[in-house]
Amino acid sequence: MDDNANQVQSPIVIVERGGCTFVTKVRNIAHAGAKAAIIIDTNNENITLVTMSDDGTGAGLRIPAVLVSKSDGAKLVDFFSTASRSDKSNVNININFMKPHPQPIVDFTFWYTSADFRSLMFLQNLKELIRPIID
Repeated sequence: MDDNANQVQSPIVIVERGGCTFVTKVRNIAHAGAKAAIIIDTNNENITLVTMSDDGTGAGLRIPAVLVSKSDGAKLVDFFSTASRSDKSNVNININFMKPHPQPIVDFTFWYTSADFRSLMFLQNLKELIRPIID
């Protein structure tokens, strides 16, 4: 059992970007017992242009992680640092992974590590997986 398990008091951990790769950051959050990670950008930039990529070691990660803008992150931090225990326990966070303007074109980028057997199997079977979409 992981020595860090149950170290966090919330199922969702909010941290700032930087200091290590996204994968390392998310792995540390998972090892601390969290169920999801919200990473706050430390720059005022368009986060839709930032890729939280795998550094080649992310095959074992099993918690979702999202990047939020610096301004949105500041709102989250402000709320959680001033909210009552009751208010904090009643928070619902919905994370949506949809594009804002759906198009009749399927466009995707598949990030993977060659060390992950499931990724390699996915690539080998990609043609059969895509066929129902393009037919």
